[in-house]
Amino acid sequence: MTMTNGRPIFEPAERKRLKLRLALIGPTGSGKTMTALRVARGLVGPAGRIAVIDTEHESAALYSDAVAFDVLGLSDHSPQSYLSAIRAAEDAGYDAIVIDSLSHAWAGRGGILEQADALASKNRGDKFGSWRTLTPQHNALVDALVRCKAHLIATMRAKMDYILEEYTDASGRKKQKPVKVGLGAVQRDGVEYEFTIVADIDLDHRAIVSKTRWSDIDNAVIEKPGEEFGARIRAWLDSGSATPPANGTTLPRAPQTATPATPPAVSSSAGAEDEPPPHDDADAGPPQDDETPWGHAREAAAVKAAEAELGAKVESVSPPKPTSIYAHAKAHGFRDPAKVDAIIEAQFGRPFKALAVEEKKQAAALIAAEGAKLKAQGVAIVRGARGGA
Repeated sequence: MTMTNGRPIFEPAERKRLKLRLALIGPTGSGKTMTALRVARGLVGPAGRIAVIDTEHESAALYSDAVAFDVLGLSDHSPQSYLSAIRAAEDAGYDAIVIDSLSHAWAGRGGILEQADALASKNRGDKFGSWRTLTPQHNALVDALVRCKAHLIATMRAKMDYILEEYTDASGRKKQKPVKVGLGAVQRDGVEYEFTIVADIDLDHRAIVSKTRWSDIDNAVIEKPGEEFGARIRAWLDSGSATPPANGTTLPRAPQTATPATPPAVSSSAGAEDEPPPHDDADAGPPQDDETPWGHAREAAAVKAAEAELGAKVESVSPPKPTSIYAHAKAHGFRDPAKVDAIIEAQFGRPFKALAVEEKKQAAALIAAEGAKLKAQGVAIVRGARGGA
């Protein structure tokens, strides 16, 4: 920040060469580690040096015959351990750092959630009080990620559930089979916003770009991303096109329609009940439609329209109560709550609020899967319009 006479001043924005912040989110078996290593190699070139911070019992070493790198294993997953490892890699001058996996800083041995439980036990079950100590630790780790001097790639596990997917067998009969789907990263909510690019990896090793500052790959579906993808990213980072935020700043916490969110009801999100209140309420509920002007009557004209329709003061009308399923659906690209209700009722024969706990988990997974299908269809349409480019 530039200061003149003790006061900050604005200057013309200038595109600068930046370091990559890439998050790869996927279930077990999706190939996060290999993808991270191959993208890192393409990013830094054949002579570049890669450091891997391994929290997966040094499993990354299994891929050392495919990609050359140095590794540091972490047995303690506290944020402080991650910080020390990142700083050691920076001091050693590595060109790229791969963190495999960042999820353990949240839900691993010595991670934030385990520390929260320990502090709650000491404080007679006061879980929220422990976050006064733990939130600064988490924030320090996030700050180290965004300010890292090297390119940084972090893998994160996806919270898992199963949905029933319809298929046609060899005899032409329609059947259903359980399919594993991801429901968001095992990390504190909102951490995805700190990365330049976020990609969800499925079990077929496809990467679906759910968040990016590079418009060329927005919502792209990339088959088995590797060195070539890393080289493309490097070329973009070194170019003068596009304008991502300057290094050392956090990305804006705005609603991201393609970023997976996790419904609180999903049981596989271990420790979710111990999480602190969310940072903001940007995705707290469903978007309001024009047919419900009282939900967003900020201007006098909208207020008058609502009062004329209702025959009552707007202030006396209770807006629709937000529910987690709508926030979850919004994060997966569904802007219309009516569409969400229709999908759920078509599958279960009754609305979301009438479902049992297990059915609500299935409904959340269903919405995530339907959102992924819509995204893939949209990408196919765009590619078709571009002549297959």
